[in-house]
Amino acid sequence: MGRKAWCKLLFVIMVMAITFHGHCNAVENKQEKEKPTSYFSVIRTVRGSSIVLPVEGNVYPQGNSFNLCHGSSLYKLKPENLVHCDDPICVVINQNHEFENPHDPCHYAVEYAYRSSSNGVLVRDAFSLRLTNGSLLRSNLVFRCGYYQKEAVDETPSTPLDGLLGLRNDGSGISIISQIQDMGLTQNVIGHCFSGRGGGYLFFGDRYIPSSGVTWTPMSNTMLQKHYSAGTADLTFRNQPLDVSNFPLVFDSETPYTYFTSGTYETFISAARQFQLQNDLSGKPIDKTLDTTLPLCWSGLEKFNSILDIKKYFQSLVLTFANDKRAQLEIPPEGYLIISSHGNVCLGILDGTENRLQVNIIGDISLQDLMVIYDNESRRIGWVRTNCDQFTESGIALR
Repeated sequence: MGRKAWCKLLFVIMVMAITFHGHCNAVENKQEKEKPTSYFSVIRTVRGSSIVLPVEGNVYPQGNSFNLCHGSSLYKLKPENLVHCDDPICVVINQNHEFENPHDPCHYAVEYAYRSSSNGVLVRDAFSLRLTNGSLLRSNLVFRCGYYQKEAVDETPSTPLDGLLGLRNDGSGISIISQIQDMGLTQNVIGHCFSGRGGGYLFFGDRYIPSSGVTWTPMSNTMLQKHYSAGTADLTFRNQPLDVSNFPLVFDSETPYTYFTSGTYETFISAARQFQLQNDLSGKPIDKTLDTTLPLCWSGLEKFNSILDIKKYFQSLVLTFANDKRAQLEIPPEGYLIISSHGNVCLGILDGTENRLQVNIIGDISLQDLMVIYDNESRRIGWVRTNCDQFTESGIALR
């Protein structure tokens, strides 16, 4: 490439992404023996196949993360691994660009829902998929290898990320899930389960979709097509509808917190404050504090130790989706509040307009202790409340 490229590993890109952390920088290195880039647990059954990845970390203070760099802290970017401009997959993602030299590396530039972005090159390299019988299936996958990442700047604490595992399926055939599907391993289904106590798992394929209990709603086909969206929703707080209806929402696991655009945010804040004032008359007061962990925090007469200490001051939010009025997503207080390191309670719903976002985002904090399923085969999104602390299948523990 003419220079050493410290290349942060980005697994194919689409808008909904899960961040992962660790030293996954890439540098050209011809001396080391080639090693598999990553190992995945692949479980084959009569019902279907799935790939399962453990998730580490938490929303606060760490941020959810993947631990994908097994065996080495460096990804070795070799010239023969570069995808060139005349490669069909490069033509697909750069349809509006003309290339001077078809043998040049295929570059990309992408922006994500949370205002982060990446620039880099396409790379094709061998991945080893570990089967439960102990054998390895080795196959080439194309992914984006970023040499420049720009992270979103806002008022929330940030853990530096080394890459994005892109999960959006845009029909181009270059997403990780599309490539794995083409290999005949899984259906085009993605799911994740983040525990409110930290950790969780991500899966590809339909093996783990519960046979009952899942709330389903159609994916939006007309709006926000670059995102996983269930369309518009109405907002209820304390079993009372707020003066907010048909506001567009996307699910984005790259985003640690939930964002409402100004009108929705201000309406919710007003309702929450009114409820707190009413309850302060018969209980201990919650006062505004100068805690800067998040834009809006409160303190009590004593430090709070857990969300359980303050649940009586807050109630659940309920989102009712216009595509199917029976589809409701309940967000309990632990789905939009954190306890800061100062022992205060802070609101994990932020003003999206103030952070220059143009869309309402349901982030990780509101997806905790839920199995969330993005079924690209049937064009639907589903969720069910469950225990995300540990994933096991036939005695195989991933934590």
